[in-house]
Amino acid sequence: MTGTIERSARHMLDDWLTLHGITADDCERLLSRIPGQPTISTADFAASAQVPSGHSAEEAWTFVNHAMARQCPSLSDVIKSVVVNTAVNPAPDRKRFPAPFTLHDGGNGYPYVSCHHDGGIGSLICLAHEAGHAIQSVMSGGAFVPPITREVAAFVSETACEALIDAECSGLSPAIGELRTALDARYLGRYARRLRKALSSAQENYDYVWNYPLARLLARGLTGPLACSECTALFSGRLPLRELADRVLRP
Repeated sequence: MTGTIERSARHMLDDWLTLHGITADDCERLLSRIPGQPTISTADFAASAQVPSGHSAEEAWTFVNHAMARQCPSLSDVIKSVVVNTAVNPAPDRKRFPAPFTLHDGGNGYPYVSCHHDGGIGSLICLAHEAGHAIQSVMSGGAFVPPITREVAAFVSETACEALIDAECSGLSPAIGELRTALDARYLGRYARRLRKALSSAQENYDYVWNYPLARLLARGLTGPLACSECTALFSGRLPLRELADRVLRP
């Protein structure tokens, strides 16, 4: 997630739809693409997330950004600058900062990432998510990017990390598959249900979690190495969500 103002703003469903240029019907059609989700217990999630990745915090940051450079070769130079210049705190105060976040400027013109690293694959994927936000923050120059688009970039980064694990750390592939299933249960299960509830009433106050199920579905529509134009448009925040939705919804 990124540091944003939307969490406290008193907006409604229609405001959120208008901001992204989509309709409630688009949301329903995208949500209909979600396959049946298995029930994942908290214990199951914790077990998969804690499988050791074999990376120190510094190695993990390099790894997740290398994964993104592999996914979006045209952004390699930008990603190298993000690796070197972004301040990453792998041990934030759990009480003050329980959730990971990315700020646009850590004081040197590059992002600040707060993401607890415990050596497990869960923290590796979490760091990949924040790396996607950091890269987009740099590419967009700190300009406002609609939240679903922000989360698409973060999930593209997660997917890139998973692909690099499959390519270079195949022994972790089963655990990554289990973790992906557990995360799907959150994003495409619990959070999708909250979005469906809002769509049914249209009177719900804005909830940031609405962004996650659509972003995860849209990110999966961007598979394989991305074309230069797609990378630039997505990570600079200029790829219209309408265009992504049409691609996924195309018969």
